[in-house]
Amino acid sequence: MYPHQSLACALTLFTLNIPTVFSQYNPNCAFFVQYTGGYLVSERVDPLLSPGTASNHVHSIAGGSGFKANMTFQDTQDSTCTTAQVTQDLSNYWMPVLYFHNNGKFYKVPEAKNRKIYYKYGNGDCSADTSRSEFPQGFRMITGSAIQREQNDTMMGTAGNQMQWSCHDGASNPTATGFPTGFQSCNANYVGGLAASMRFPSCWNGNDFDIENPLAHMAFPTNADGMAGCPAPFNKARFPEIFIEYYFNTSSFDHFTKDYSDPNNPPWVLSDGDPTGFSMHMDFVNGWKPGTLKKAMGTCAIADAGSDAIQRTGLASDTCFGVASGGVDGFQSSDTTDKCTIGQVVSPNEDIGLSGTALGALPGCNPIQSSQPATIHPPSSCGAATKVEGGSAPAPVGSESAATYNTATSAAATTAPSSIVGSSIVPATQTVATSPTSSPPTSPSEGPTVSSSSSPAGSASGGSPSSVSVKGTSGSSETWTYQGCYTDLTPDRNTRSLANWGNGQSSTDCANNCFAAGYSISGTENGAQCFCGKTMTSTTKVDDSECDTACKGDSKEMCGGGSRLSVYAKSGTTLTKRTSHLHRHVARLAGSF
Repeated sequence: MYPHQSLACALTLFTLNIPTVFSQYNPNCAFFVQYTGGYLVSERVDPLLSPGTASNHVHSIAGGSGFKANMTFQDTQDSTCTTAQVTQDLSNYWMPVLYFHNNGKFYKVPEAKNRKIYYKYGNGDCSADTSRSEFPQGFRMITGSAIQREQNDTMMGTAGNQMQWSCHDGASNPTATGFPTGFQSCNANYVGGLAASMRFPSCWNGNDFDIENPLAHMAFPTNADGMAGCPAPFNKARFPEIFIEYYFNTSSFDHFTKDYSDPNNPPWVLSDGDPTGFSMHMDFVNGWKPGTLKKAMGTCAIADAGSDAIQRTGLASDTCFGVASGGVDGFQSSDTTDKCTIGQVVSPNEDIGLSGTALGALPGCNPIQSSQPATIHPPSSCGAATKVEGGSAPAPVGSESAATYNTATSAAATTAPSSIVGSSIVPATQTVATSPTSSPPTSPSEGPTVSSSSSPAGSASGGSPSSVSVKGTSGSSETWTYQGCYTDLTPDRNTRSLANWGNGQSSTDCANNCFAAGYSISGTENGAQCFCGKTMTSTTKVDDSECDTACKGDSKEMCGGGSRLSVYAKSGTTLTKRTSHLHRHVARLAGSF
């Protein structure tokens, strides 16, 4: 999934948004905690980094039942239940699962039903920071990295800052950033005593989540209250700090002899093949009912009551999410949240060890790797399933003008401001790099060449034109023909089939913009994304029915689908190469899960 040739560059990108040690603002004063019951579903799915396809490794997903392999904010709002105590929180949270490794076999470690999700917004004097913004509709973020295999204070902070593992053994209670060592049991008077905890960054630069650079839009705060704690350009908004404690019930493995000194036979391994614990990571997709979180941040400070019943009473109070604060009745006990589940979407359903079965390998091609950094292996490299069923199209990317999200924040410029439009965060229009107005010849390759004949190479499904007339900036024009439906970002999501972002929310507009920018091929994806290039790489032609998403700019045309491109090209263009050394998504090293 990652281009390992570019590790140094990618790791540098990952450490750009560096936190500092807390001294003034206090996240441990004004906050609330909600317990979640069991998981919603556990499988190889990640809507952020692998939308529409099976992800590299297994995750445990909590939150609203609207979760899908591709999802929008509206999908969260369509949830019919949630594993969260607060019924207005229809967000989704996910993280890798834990396996016990013994004699070459892997056993999924049960998750304890006391996962805790904290929302923190305290100032240094323990008052609530009322300047915090609630998450906008469509907001998404990641914390941690699947390739990390060693301590990195700059990236993680010391234990207890960004990430921490804890063993509640009733004695020394060892704690470390990676897996703690020197214990045999983590269950002394405490079910699920091996715990991972992580905090998410809370300072936003106003941009949408970028699959090519997953961490670029967020930063951890410095040591000051309010917006002063968010360094430019990450001072468009400061959100509540999400902190999650994720518990595993390891008691069923206490009778095994565990040798922590042998790196080749570690007792605990994360689902991404990590025997060190340093690769723990977590994802968040906002699904809060608009307005409810903002209201609660001013008055809700019930902390952790230590009891499900007391916690539920506190969350249901009028100072938190009760009716007087715009909430609704129906705050849930863990018995209720446990009943919220959905079925797997990876097709065919694969055995990830839910029934206690011994697996000969970790699902999704994840060999044990303890060296830094780890290499991500695409699921297809070992024949693992890559297809998913169900799921809506990702939130569309549009071209609306930039707007300030939080008028109370600093007006410092950001690199690519965004608008909050409807149910998604919409990046401002991206322009293609300047190129000659006439398309230069493509390099020789072994792929098909577009004929100069008037007959199109294919017929677009859903009413899309079989050819379009395009015009360059100099006034020149020509006809581009429809080439068919092609895969994109598969199987390893490492290389785009077309390497350059373009403009346009229909296949006709995209082709015109690509031609004007000097390219000879255009492709539309997910209803509104436009890509340009001079040749296609790492792609396969598929049936037209797989490009079934109507264009946002013209519903009579089709604009690809999830990881599918509706492709047009000028006459004489060689479409594809069999091999490619283009690895432009180096930033995915920072958190593709």
